[in-house]
Amino acid sequence: MVNVFCLFSVFNATTSCTDELVEESSDDMGSAEAVSVDNEKFGNTIILGKKLNNPYSLKNMQAAYDSLCMASGVATRSVDMLQPTHLYVRFLPKDSVDINRLDKEKLDLFCYPLDYDVEQWGDYYHDPSIPEDQPTWQYTRVPVGYDFPDVQYEILDTCFIPEDEDEVETRMAGNAFSLGDLEDAAYEHSGNGDMLVKDELRAKHSPCGTFTVYNDSTGRYEGVAGIAVRMGKFVKWFHVYTDRDGYYFTKSTFRTDPHYWIYFDNKKGFKIGSWSVFANARLCAMGKHSNKGYSHAFEMGSDMWAHCNVNNAAYYMYENYESYIPSDMRLWVLDNAGKGSAAMLGHNTASKQKVMAVMGASLGLGAAAVDKLIPALTALAPDIIVGAEGKKSWKLYETTFHELAHSMHFKKVGKNYWNKYIDGIIELRNKGLYGYSDKDSPFSGYIGVGETWGYAMGYYMANKKLYPWTGSPDTTYWFKPHKTKELLDDKDITPLQFLNCMEGSVTDLHTLNAKLTSKYNVSKNLYY
Repeated sequence: MVNVFCLFSVFNATTSCTDELVEESSDDMGSAEAVSVDNEKFGNTIILGKKLNNPYSLKNMQAAYDSLCMASGVATRSVDMLQPTHLYVRFLPKDSVDINRLDKEKLDLFCYPLDYDVEQWGDYYHDPSIPEDQPTWQYTRVPVGYDFPDVQYEILDTCFIPEDEDEVETRMAGNAFSLGDLEDAAYEHSGNGDMLVKDELRAKHSPCGTFTVYNDSTGRYEGVAGIAVRMGKFVKWFHVYTDRDGYYFTKSTFRTDPHYWIYFDNKKGFKIGSWSVFANARLCAMGKHSNKGYSHAFEMGSDMWAHCNVNNAAYYMYENYESYIPSDMRLWVLDNAGKGSAAMLGHNTASKQKVMAVMGASLGLGAAAVDKLIPALTALAPDIIVGAEGKKSWKLYETTFHELAHSMHFKKVGKNYWNKYIDGIIELRNKGLYGYSDKDSPFSGYIGVGETWGYAMGYYMANKKLYPWTGSPDTTYWFKPHKTKELLDDKDITPLQFLNCMEGSVTDLHTLNAKLTSKYNVSKNLYY
């Protein structure tokens, strides 16, 4: 059985309010380390190596400062004592309530200690001293004076983390040396001098690069748009986001080759996670690479390929309809499931019944297995599920567009309406029927309205984005989504005009048709 809390609490990918948001032209590619093939595996457990001496500890920084002063002939005084800037801490959440408390703090949490060498990168680590059915330690840095939440924590070290230098380096000790010199000296003093890049110029570099994914529909590598890229070493790291072409650039500089991570915590406001890693957003630990930058292409068959395609589809949908999509959307991509859903569990529609029905069907688990996961599933339940099994790019895009169209409908009609829509689908599934195969079942009217819109928009947007690859909904569905798509294709009505007719009072296709006719002169016999 999957270790729920180990995976549930791994790598909170919420970006902090101090992140950089830099979008530069991809013409300025610098000299990023290019990786054209996906030759790294993800999803493995992190294996730690030896414990390292943290160069950013106040003790090491002060010793480095004193040694530089001595070498420069500058006398140190008590007033020259460095002042701590951050605390290196770890939290031990006891349950999903504590995890949600930490989530609200907007901290960058790691489930492994940051002052250890890593022999094998992976998606998660569980402290062996913590029982496997309990959450593991979460590591991060916080500023001095931080107001800790009501979650067990431990201060591991007091740190001095220099701010990144401007073009004119900050000088110290009467202009004797710079912050950069101090940082280098701290690495040497702590026994980590071999991590410094010893080129002829002893240069610092600003990393840049591009993350791309192969789209088999277009036959091109396309940028992974809007994802968070983190790079750093020990307790010092920085964030940037990729632009729509997958390019990133940071003004922050490194003398060491940093570790790189990417997070599916998109700057558009949605997060993509998965069943295999219970977290708000999926993490890819990319390992250590050049301080000049790092580029990576995700090929078909890689663990993150479907995530990247779903990310790009969602980004495109947000570019067109962002103000009509609910805020803080949480998507899951399930590699071993084929179906999708938009139960909007993350927007307070989650009851035990819904979680068991929706997640059980999506994950292929029985009621007893899902029941054990209810606390975790309820706390981090997704709004949308995209089943990726057996799907190529076109179908991943279509499914993502379909489910996000449902979220637009949800935002317009609200939770009470949506509960009836989802309850109707659940009831049919409990009878062994497909989610909307019976037009005469309870709440079938809600289902018909929702699905004619969802299917039509899924195909409409996929055709628009991936032309000349095209498709059309099944003409045998009783709610006739092909008719709705024809309205959009022929420009008889725009998607937003159609959405405008889907009010809370529209609970069946008859009423929907009447609204379309009265507002936009659509045929009275569209669905019948």
